[in-house]
Amino acid sequence: MSKQKILLQRREVEEILRLMNENDCDYVTVKQSGSNGIGSILTADFPITVNKTAGEFRVEITGVGDW
Repeated sequence: MSKQKILLQRREVEEILRLMNENDCDYVTVKQSGSNGIGSILTADFPITVNKTAGEFRVEITGVGDW
């Protein structure tokens, strides 16, 4: 697996932490997509269990509207 350096703004870190606290998460997977050439899209995947079924909840932290 290749490692990629991700630059996070304070607002993004605060939003991720807020969502972690609201959803009682101990970890989050952060992904950044910058393949469009204009800006990047930052998403965070949070673990979640619904009706005893484990899964992930994806939230867009920074998207097209933030450029």
